[in-house]
Amino acid sequence: DGNFTELKSNASRVGVKGDVELDNGLSVFYTFEWQVDLTDLSGSDNIKSRNQFVGLKGDFGKVMLGRKDTTLKEVSKPVDLFNDYEADLKGLWKGENRMSDMIAYESPSFSGVKVGLTYVAEDEKDGEDGISASIFYGDAKLKKSKVFAAITFDQDIKGYDVQRAVVSGKVGSFT
Repeated sequence: DGNFTELKSNASRVGVKGDVELDNGLSVFYTFEWQVDLTDLSGSDNIKSRNQFVGLKGDFGKVMLGRKDTTLKEVSKPVDLFNDYEADLKGLWKGENRMSDMIAYESPSFSGVKVGLTYVAEDEKDGEDGISASIFYGDAKLKKSKVFAAITFDQDIKGYDVQRAVVSGKVGSFT
């Protein structure tokens, strides 16, 4: 009475990624990823598109086209301790978006500071194009710096404007 057992697949994925070196310090890179619900392979919603994009990188930074997490979602990952679980940030706040029809740019590092921009083209004639922008310091995994900090915003992404400040740090062995 009142008890049940559940098998849940929060973050099972399959995909390919890689890069191809070109001349003049340029390279093309790609990611094609799908989420697979291994607990319900007979369902119609068991395979979902995730990040799927191609890009070009060089001394200028990176440019990406396709379907990808917005820069606001990307810079929030270091503080989303329950990412892909029941307490994921996407259940608490707006702004955790992966968008199609986008072009994204990430600058090279200038003394640890980078800029990220995502432009999302709206598919409808009456729709608004969206922008996600971030300025951040450090590396998100805290391997090259002891602090990761970002100021970021979304404008007209899925009908919302979102502002967020993110800070993650390392003191000894604690993050």
